[in-house]
Amino acid sequence: MRASRSRSPGRSKSPSRQKAQKGEKGGCAWVAVVLVLAFLWIATIEMRGFGPASQGQLEQEQRLRRRGDESGLRQTFVEGDDGVVEKPRDGLIAAGEIEERIGRPRDQPAPPLPCNEAGNAAWNKGVVSPPKKKRRVVPPVVDAFRKGFVDWHELIPTHSSLWERYGESGDGKFNFMKLVMKETMVTDFLTQYKESGLARIYGTDHGPLANYSSCNMLDDACAIHAKRTCDLDSLCFWDGSLCQSVEKHPHRSGPWLRCAEPQMINDRGSFRRVQNTSTCDRFVHEKALVVSVDGEASEMFYHWWRFFRGVFGYVKNKYEEKRIHFLIRSSTNTQFFHYFGLLSNSCWRRAKTQIPARTCFCDVDPEKTALKRGSEGSDAILIRYLVNQLGLTNQPEPTRIRVGLVSRRRKRFILNELELVDACLDLGLDVQVLPLEEMTLYEQLAALRAVTILVGIHGSGLNNAIFLRRGSVLVQLLPYKLNYKGAFQSNAMRAGVEYKEWALKDPKLSRFHWEFLGERELRNGRDAYLAKGSPNSGPEVYTFWINQDIIVPVDEFKNLIVDAIRSSPLNRNIANQMRWKAP
Repeated sequence: MRASRSRSPGRSKSPSRQKAQKGEKGGCAWVAVVLVLAFLWIATIEMRGFGPASQGQLEQEQRLRRRGDESGLRQTFVEGDDGVVEKPRDGLIAAGEIEERIGRPRDQPAPPLPCNEAGNAAWNKGVVSPPKKKRRVVPPVVDAFRKGFVDWHELIPTHSSLWERYGESGDGKFNFMKLVMKETMVTDFLTQYKESGLARIYGTDHGPLANYSSCNMLDDACAIHAKRTCDLDSLCFWDGSLCQSVEKHPHRSGPWLRCAEPQMINDRGSFRRVQNTSTCDRFVHEKALVVSVDGEASEMFYHWWRFFRGVFGYVKNKYEEKRIHFLIRSSTNTQFFHYFGLLSNSCWRRAKTQIPARTCFCDVDPEKTALKRGSEGSDAILIRYLVNQLGLTNQPEPTRIRVGLVSRRRKRFILNELELVDACLDLGLDVQVLPLEEMTLYEQLAALRAVTILVGIHGSGLNNAIFLRRGSVLVQLLPYKLNYKGAFQSNAMRAGVEYKEWALKDPKLSRFHWEFLGERELRNGRDAYLAKGSPNSGPEVYTFWINQDIIVPVDEFKNLIVDAIRSSPLNRNIANQMRWKAP
């Protein structure tokens, strides 16, 4: 505002000048009011903890800096013990630091289901969008593990049977499964699975299979039912508040609704015809199928999918309703058995131990009483069925390029996994760390249907590419000189998914586990053995060669992702919509 000119005392003001001065005084008053209100608003925000740091926070930060300087270390990470935001330093970054990447008020705990701006939908859990965010410090041994300086096998204690890594076979021969088994606690610590927040994000959302997920957890398989489905299960009854097994209340059992040619389960877990129906205390009228799951199908997803595809083709061609009892004759691992919940409302049961005594089955297919692994059916039909049963038919089409990074939990690690996450963010892409082994079926399909580029080291998890949308890309990362590539390319192409692969060229970027080999293989030395490369099959391939832990050069990884985008119709279209350009 300009300063007013001096005037003589006797000089009078003009009417127009008087009005102007009144307007100026009124404007100053309004400005003062606005400034006061702004001051009060800022003070309120600071009191609530969303404004600039308080004096206590600044003093806390100064104390933390002094503590670091006194110990000879510069402050390196985002969230220290005192919750102070620090400056990051290269090399000590926790893999999958989801909650720190997404960001949150420093006085609040991490949300249970972090997601991006699209909301809390299952397919957005754990998604990280640019820009990069700072992370917290990790223990020195974890840092050494990520840099490939330590063989994690050497960190496993041998002082108790709980930690026994090498098991003895009954006949004293080589035992592959016990040899490659990794100890959960050690690998979870080294990968910072719990500390990173991944353990809080995944493994809890079962979607429509929420009830069925407890089948192997509860003593009574009937307890999963609500009243409606309880009344449809001949092995269960509703007691007024809970569904229970008929064997818990003998007075509820009786030979009603008899059938002409019933069958019972024998000691071997197979059906046998009943000669005298008086031996039956109850009759089950739903379809009953005895299922034999071999060791490979129960341990590896590739073999499980082939098995379940055969079961699906057999069941859906004959029985549309989900009133089926799957009776498992033998199995060593139940990790995939929740798939049965897509075909039946009743829990799968162990044929030898979970069928009430004197139970007779009326509807047993005489043509095929034991289902084994097969190749019947179509992947496309089965996947559409899965998507429908899991309630994911309305999942929106991807609008951003999203890289899904398969994060293995027990073996075959990508040691610089978090650097690859950062590389995707540098490219302006969304990225999602996928610990498939720990995710529920619902979480897996929801995430994979939103991923447009799936990346992972060689392993059975890459077969999940069959769940990707058509036009997506599968990228296989091959360890050093591994000549066995599996069937991932053909499986991906059959699903309409593009296939890319990258092979590690520098043996210095691989951590080899030499204990998998004996004196015969290493008689000419380690360098000579590596120079030959892997055979196409055999024990050496499935133990030593595929179980390398690798470091992927970041520049090569970026080029690989850019090439995947350019070669994929789906990603090219999304890139145009995003106006994305390769750097």
